[in-house]
Amino acid sequence: GRSLPPPPPTPPPPPPPPPLNLQALGRCDEAFLAFGQALRLQPGNAEAWRGQALCLRDLPAWQSPRAQRLRSRFFIDAQLPKGSTRIFTVSDVHIGQPGAMDWAKAISRHTFQNDVLLVAGNVADTIRQLRFGLSVLRSKFRRVFFTPGNHELWVHPSEARTFPCSISKFLAILELCEELSMDVLPAAVSDGLFVVPLFSWYTAEFDEHDPHPGKYVFDTLCKWTHMDEEKVWKFFLQLNQQFLDLPLYGEVVTFSHFLPRRSLPYSRAIPGELKAIGCAALDEQLRAARSRAHVYGHTSVRHVATEEGVTYIQNALGGPEDHGPAHPLICVHDGTRMSAAKVDIA
Repeated sequence: GRSLPPPPPTPPPPPPPPPLNLQALGRCDEAFLAFGQALRLQPGNAEAWRGQALCLRDLPAWQSPRAQRLRSRFFIDAQLPKGSTRIFTVSDVHIGQPGAMDWAKAISRHTFQNDVLLVAGNVADTIRQLRFGLSVLRSKFRRVFFTPGNHELWVHPSEARTFPCSISKFLAILELCEELSMDVLPAAVSDGLFVVPLFSWYTAEFDEHDPHPGKYVFDTLCKWTHMDEEKVWKFFLQLNQQFLDLPLYGEVVTFSHFLPRRSLPYSRAIPGELKAIGCAALDEQLRAARSRAHVYGHTSVRHVATEEGVTYIQNALGGPEDHGPAHPLICVHDGTRMSAAKVDIA
């Protein structure tokens, strides 16, 4: 018999919509990335520059399709009974440093499958490392919440063609978290128990005695578009604003990467460090959210203390000199009440 003719070739996928079309469709996050690539190819493109500025204005409304999907995770655990969920925390894992990945892999695959982990930033410097680190942590817990630290927003030289600026990388991190079924926005984790992540950046105003940028420069691998560094913290606080008035009944746990309060300890070993570790307006936000406990990171100074009705907790893994192979998690909520107990990872 005669052989059948070969099937026609598969047509190529349609090209992505132009940035202006994305922006008109309310897809401001995708439009920002597309405008960024246009500017990389044509740095003087005034239309792309204006388009990015408008996208930055719209991002804090959280109305894009991706933002709506992230927001829709708020209710998925709201019907779980009280007492069914514990909340644990760690920060500053630095997954590329010696011993960090071994520590993450050593966390029991069974003990915490009904529980929640809060990861308060500085898991990795590159998006590739971040994917590895978050994937391992995600496999150990029922649910993982993450907020980026300064290291995540570095534009490493190997990523310069992919991420024209740190906001582009930030948006890619949100996309990665969605892909991994992780949380970056507020959500109920059981009946009457809520987690509220707070995006953050530092400000020189944290240094009360000299509230101005100093001679020491931090995070030189960050690249900010349409804002100088002293406006970055305001942008990230704006991302939190609409979530502070949610009707959260019961108990609330908040977390950020940077310090929300000047009284919290830091090493004092780095000149000018106080200007690059915190933001006092974060404390106003966490109290507006009616937080009972706030987790933070960045300084790698482990700490638990209650101040004016809020318990502040840092459980940094830190560098290889800072932890052993079985560094414990801290339980922020044991299912029935707030806690600060150390819990073995095995």
